[in-house]
Amino acid sequence: MRRFTLVSAAVLFSLALGASPLLATTKKKVQLICPLDGAEVTGWEIGSTNTFGGADSDFCPYARGDQPRDFSVSSCSSCLFSGTPGEFKQTFTGEKKKQLDALLATFREQLPAEERVKIDAALGWELAAACQGALGAPSDLQAHYLSNAAWCVRDAILDRLFERMAVPFQDDSVVKKVRASLAERGFEANEEVERLYAEEYRRLCCVEMEKKQSEREGGPVQLQDLEVIQWRHRLGDAAAVDALFRRMERRPAGGEADRLGTLKAQILRERSYLDKAAQALEHHLASSAEDDPNRALAAYLAAEWRRRIGDETAAAAGMRLVLELPRVDRGLLVWAEFQAQRLGAVGRVPKEKREALLLAELARLAKDLLEPRRSGMAAVPLTDHAKAGRLRDPAILQKVLAGARHPDHDVRWFTIGVLKWVDDPSVREELMRVLREDPDRGAKWGAIEALGRVGDFSCVPLLFDFLRASRGQVEKDEHALADAIKALERFTNHALARRDYFEGNELAEHVNKWLALWEQHRAWTEEEWMKDGFAQAGCDLAALDKPAAIPRLIDAMGKHPWPCGFNANLRLQRLTGQNFDGTGEGRVEWFTWEIFKGGGEERRVIKSWEDWWKMHSAAPGEKPGAPADATGQNGGGKK
Repeated sequence: MRRFTLVSAAVLFSLALGASPLLATTKKKVQLICPLDGAEVTGWEIGSTNTFGGADSDFCPYARGDQPRDFSVSSCSSCLFSGTPGEFKQTFTGEKKKQLDALLATFREQLPAEERVKIDAALGWELAAACQGALGAPSDLQAHYLSNAAWCVRDAILDRLFERMAVPFQDDSVVKKVRASLAERGFEANEEVERLYAEEYRRLCCVEMEKKQSEREGGPVQLQDLEVIQWRHRLGDAAAVDALFRRMERRPAGGEADRLGTLKAQILRERSYLDKAAQALEHHLASSAEDDPNRALAAYLAAEWRRRIGDETAAAAGMRLVLELPRVDRGLLVWAEFQAQRLGAVGRVPKEKREALLLAELARLAKDLLEPRRSGMAAVPLTDHAKAGRLRDPAILQKVLAGARHPDHDVRWFTIGVLKWVDDPSVREELMRVLREDPDRGAKWGAIEALGRVGDFSCVPLLFDFLRASRGQVEKDEHALADAIKALERFTNHALARRDYFEGNELAEHVNKWLALWEQHRAWTEEEWMKDGFAQAGCDLAALDKPAAIPRLIDAMGKHPWPCGFNANLRLQRLTGQNFDGTGEGRVEWFTWEIFKGGGEERRVIKSWEDWWKMHSAAPGEKPGAPADATGQNGGGKK
């Protein structure tokens, strides 16, 4: 299963880096020489692609624009040798050449010469899988090729329909409906369950379409009827698809009767490829070691393909195997539970096992983070876990912290990128050590950026030390100085200029202004800095820790978003136990940081606080209680 793993990891890493909305599938023609008979073959070389079209439950990915799988293999029209451009560079002699030619002869007998010049992508992948099998390639690689053959057929079946089947996440009502539907089935909202949203949205839409279809029962087959089949097919509900075909074939012939027959033939062709791919993976599972790290993925895909071809008994057994394996990725586990529930196979995995799997996964990632060749790939999922507040186990956190002292520069850099999402005193101490002691400029800059998110007032003297040491080399440390000033704005509640960024001489002057301010008020406590910052912004708050300050803090959020609005929001969370910005229990303040630095959500947060205060304002001197807030969260503020 190495091929599947590498593809998935590459996609995750590219998404973490941030894909450009302008990115599309690009390709160029290349001339290849067939290694079997020396004929010249025109092929394609893929330059770039994207994943903006989402994916199906068997992880079939879709790009906006051309699908790269349609151009990834080429076929020789004379002998039918097929493969990727790299596989055309092989050389074959003796017995291997005879074996390949004998295998391909069976395909040539079935395919007339005039049809060999227009081999479609699906057949090209099938031929490539056969060639790899004859050359002794592992069965999981053959499964990969056969699944691509099936997905090429699926592209033709859906006929770009997937672009209308994506979840419109901008519409909160849709997301709430999908979340509620999943919650009814025991899937509470979290980052893993969000992967099911698109699938559940399609299912809900399909139910609505089938209700409308029942109104057309008895009439001729229409285009909308074909779309219902396409939607059910993308969901992989083989029994439902077959039932729809039987019902429609009994209806009067209409303008879409021919297309109905074509659609059925395409679906049967896709199933035949999935059947072969599942057999290849099942062979791989039978021969792979119990501790194979990709065993769970192989078991899931084999079971999912069995479900998609209608063999629900084998599919249920396969999903049970995934849920029973000791080593399963938590995201994959959610998919296996989801499909097992569809099949009526099992219930949810016990909480104890889920927590054990999380710890095992985090331990593996923390170990890989310290390996220079694996560090970058481990940092991507570790960052997701850190954002979700899962790096709480002291032993795991200590392993991650060790990366900040690693001799390899890249390991230290990737580690700091993870740590900036972990709100823990030991993390702040380690980041401050990096800023004080690490000789690498990049590491210092990363530590400053991280401290801006998870640091506190204790970092202020060290940040001023950095300003003092670097003010003579503004050009070299420009970005680090700018981030240090942003952090100081947050911790001191002062903004000396209403600008996000300075450079050159302006930055040098701004650094000097901050240093002068520090010399003037270095003896101030955090509370004194806070009060003065609010006063400078025109909000006189004599007692920040009293309930009487609540309405004035809310007012400050609206009039002075940064940094006073940011700090007012945190103060309100501490005073009331409420939060309206997604920084619930176990989460760090990263979302608050983003929205008050211009993310556009601050108005919603302010309005939520205003509404809450109208509902829960108390008599002077009394502390308001902490009832569930308007978002359904309860007591999520930082303490």
